Amino acid sequence: MESSSLINIFLPLSVCFIMFGIGLSLDFSNFQKVFERPKSFILGLVLQNLVLPLVATLIAVSGLPLSEEIALGVIVLGLCPGGSTSNIFTYIFKGDVALSICLTCVSSLFSPITIPFLFNFISSKFLGVSDSYVLNITETTLILVTYTIIPVIIGILVKKKYPSFAHPLEKIMSKVSVIFLATIIIGIFKQNSENVVGFIKASGSVVITLNVTMILISYFTARLFKLDKSKVLTIGMEVGIQNGALALLITNSILKSAEMSVVPGTYGILMYITGSTYGLLLNRGQKNNES
Repeated sequence: MESSSLINIFLPLSVCFIMFGIGLSLDFSNFQKVFERPKSFILGLVLQNLVLPLVATLIAVSGLPLSEEIALGVIVLGLCPGGSTSNIFTYIFKGDVALSICLTCVSSLFSPITIPFLFNFISSKFLGVSDSYVLNITETTLILVTYTIIPVIIGILVKKKYPSFAHPLEKIMSKVSVIFLATIIIGIFKQNSENVVGFIKASGSVVITLNVTMILISYFTARLFKLDKSKVLTIGMEVGIQNGALALLITNSILKSAEMSVVPGTYGILMYITGSTYGLLLNRGQKNNES
């Protein structure tokens, strides 16, 4: 899978737009409401930051991935937090948007530290990969802080200083970030159109397995803890829909692995199908119960 200057430009910009949009959406009164009843927030964090990486690791070492690079791509994807897409899906399907944003924000704030440390640990201990696929802790942390934390902070400051301007801008940024991510994915596959079927065969099964497994685990765990429907839906979206742009930034721009980038690229297409299906099924089930 080839890289291009277009992708290399759009990819960091897409991540920045997503994180800036998250910053614009932050309202600390929403945090207060979530923290007053923290059960759903804590459960979401555990599923996102502990269970998801564990499941991704089990899939990576299961033999299902057809190559070491595909397995590593699954690991990177499993370490990434949710992004603006999970917030948008939560809003569309009438979930708890405040909870979704809180989970996205907190996981994103920790990700510049957790991603390089956990990736190096998992890849060396469980996959025994070569040194060519090791993330430099300092360099990776600085890159991720630049593209994730700083845009969030800028978004928060813009909203605080210009609240009337921030609200319509937030809606625009959400749409622009989705368009950017779609452009990147289309560009990657278009450059390698002759190999698209092979790429999907190589990564489609592991992507679907990870995605559907985590949505099901999230759903049944949230039901077990007797959360209401909106929170059940939200946690499933947040844990099941990862920040594909961030995963692509790591695989394509930092690790510089074309084959590894196949995983988040394929995921960026399939997550819309699984996310929409999950939202529709939950809302349909709710309407049936009401009737």
